[in-house]
Amino acid sequence: MENKNHPWRVVGIILLGLALMVAGPLAIRIRDQRQDEQRTFVRSNLKLIQIALQEYFVQYKSLPFSPEGPDHALYKLKPYIDAECFDGDLKKSPEARAVWDDDEKRLKNSDFFYLNEPSVKPDFARIILISRPGLTRGWVYLATGFSITGHSAAEFDLRLLGSCQTPDLFLIANYELYQDWLRTHPDSLAQSGSNVGLIRGANVAIDYKFEGKRLKKRSVTTDKGVIEETVELDDLGRISKLSRKPDHWERLLGD
Repeated sequence: MENKNHPWRVVGIILLGLALMVAGPLAIRIRDQRQDEQRTFVRSNLKLIQIALQEYFVQYKSLPFSPEGPDHALYKLKPYIDAECFDGDLKKSPEARAVWDDDEKRLKNSDFFYLNEPSVKPDFARIILISRPGLTRGWVYLATGFSITGHSAAEFDLRLLGSCQTPDLFLIANYELYQDWLRTHPDSLAQSGSNVGLIRGANVAIDYKFEGKRLKKRSVTTDKGVIEETVELDDLGRISKLSRKPDHWERLLGD
């Protein structure tokens, strides 16, 4: 017996296919929009914390520190910022939100890790804040006293706190090595192949050489010659050692 509903089944399958074609990209768009909102939320709150830290520094000449731990150190920011600014998750339940604990004198439920060291200044180099992994999919955000940059969550480690970030967006293990790195790098240059700038009045071009995603060498070409820099990275991908050739490299930087 012939099934008279057969044509309608075909139409139904076609309509279902069209609906899926529309729903798939729409779901992706909604997901991406929510992720954008989440990233904006994290970065905005990091910026507010940075401002509070700068205001604290103006008054006390160092960033907050407590031997009892970072949550107690951050409690010192209470006069400068609301506790809710330490939330990094838009979907956080009310009982899990960041709050000031006045009894214990500490911040509870923060979504940001803080460098709790004495006599720290809010500068452009040292990383003093990191967002909690899981807030922004595959990324965490590293914040110095003024800047905020993304970092792979797969490479997250609390030892990144206190590291330095160079103007060309490389991580360096300590401040002394960071200062040495800057001796052959104009602050205005960014990490993108070959760049041109000025150091002490000399024209400078910088070229980066990688093995995979890991920096291996940096060539600094001036009017007087080429400085070859070789780096070693630690297990966190930070520059931990820097050597230069030729031995008289400083003479190639100009007057």
